[in-house]
Amino acid sequence: MNSIFSVKEALKENNISSESKVIFFNAHTLWPVHIDTELEIITEIQKTGAKILRYKCVEAFQSCDLNLTKNKSVCDLCVTKHELIDVLANKKIESIAISLGKKQKSIVDEYLNSVESLKEYYHKNYDIGMATLSSIISELRDPYIKISDYQNWFEKYISNGIALYDYFLESLKEVNPDFVFIFNGRFVYERALVRACEALNIKYCTHERGSSKSKYMLFFNTLPHDIDYYHKKILDTWENSQESDQKKIEISQNFFNQRRNGQEQAWLSFTAEQRIGELPKNFDAKYHNIGIFLSSEDEFVAIDKSWENGFFQNQIFGLNQILKSGKINDEIRFYIRIHPNSKDLHSFLDQIRKFNSDKICVIEPDSEISTYTLIDNLDKIITFGSTVSVESVYWKKPTMIVGNSMYKKFDVSFLPKNLDEIFLWINNLKIQNNEPSEIIFQFGYYSSIYGYDYNYYKPEDLFYGKIFGYDLNSKSKDLASNKLKKQIEFTKIRIKRRLNIN
Repeated sequence: MNSIFSVKEALKENNISSESKVIFFNAHTLWPVHIDTELEIITEIQKTGAKILRYKCVEAFQSCDLNLTKNKSVCDLCVTKHELIDVLANKKIESIAISLGKKQKSIVDEYLNSVESLKEYYHKNYDIGMATLSSIISELRDPYIKISDYQNWFEKYISNGIALYDYFLESLKEVNPDFVFIFNGRFVYERALVRACEALNIKYCTHERGSSKSKYMLFFNTLPHDIDYYHKKILDTWENSQESDQKKIEISQNFFNQRRNGQEQAWLSFTAEQRIGELPKNFDAKYHNIGIFLSSEDEFVAIDKSWENGFFQNQIFGLNQILKSGKINDEIRFYIRIHPNSKDLHSFLDQIRKFNSDKICVIEPDSEISTYTLIDNLDKIITFGSTVSVESVYWKKPTMIVGNSMYKKFDVSFLPKNLDEIFLWINNLKIQNNEPSEIIFQFGYYSSIYGYDYNYYKPEDLFYGKIFGYDLNSKSKDLASNKLKKQIEFTKIRIKRRLNIN
């Protein structure tokens, strides 16, 4: 397979050369794979001869995403992993120790009244309220969080975030880098650097996972969640590929078949343990059956303003508006499929379960009922933005998207303009879907190949591997003390629990 993703070409296109000065920052050092990816990128940039610097936190923050209570042993582990990068890099890396001084500021109390008000809280061009929500909601896995229950954490994050943004502004002016590389960019401390770069017109690049465990992705001057960038990348990848159209279609078809068969791709398969052929016990084909596929809402509830224009403010509100309207044809039955990654969202699950009735079946996140058997037997599908938005169209099912989505610009699913259009679509019992359009195959092709091949990192699975022969999650430069090894194992367990991995 020919790949149009060449890290060497990407660096060249962005004018990273021997004359360049490049800075790295990653506040998630303890997350497996991403710190390895940082070292991978550093090694590739070192080939250009560019000067490389790294921002380091040396216990500067009161709280961070993997150490909310500032446990000293966790801080020590993080510092050790930073040192590992310095040791394993081919050339000396200059470090810049982050110093927040006494610049912390208190948030105005009115912004802590609700999630919606906090989203409006800015420090200059830095969407600090949104970024803080993204970090804390991701850690607690609760999209309907009550800020008052965690006010101390919010105040610490916001105080540190504002101080960090101001620090980055001053530091970037002094260092004057040509490029900045940042992990993800969605979380509170990384986003402080993203917004500082934007304020000073400094080029930056965020990095994340690629299409498989063997690839990583670079997003130049944007975040991985940029809907317009994502759509353009899909089109450009198809257009610029040297593969024949037939070959690209075959690769795309293989992507959809692998999803259906529960094979691991860019992330864990949430359908691998489901039973093919399994349907809800009360499923009756004589009715007009509509599936409602929910998303893992905590991942997308606080990204940026571009994600704020979905049809409904959240999934529970949307379900109430549709299912309790009294406007649904009596011949219709609904099947709400809760996303498997929502199994620990207890408050969310309790609210969804209340929709169970003789006309509405709620399918639990850990149910063995097959998502794809369900899709095959449904007459129509409604989604709030999951990949089912695209997959269901590929499997020739009429589909409507009522939430925000990375896929909303594909123009293959019905996008309602108001509630009346939603009910007209739902109650139309004769809607038929056409053959999948080219954009569906373009999506499948891109999803199969996107990302840059690791040259130095050798993955064992989605979460662990070795770079230059070292497992950064179990070794320090001195092979680590027994105490440190135990702390590393504790961190592994914590990460796996957070990601719902058995």
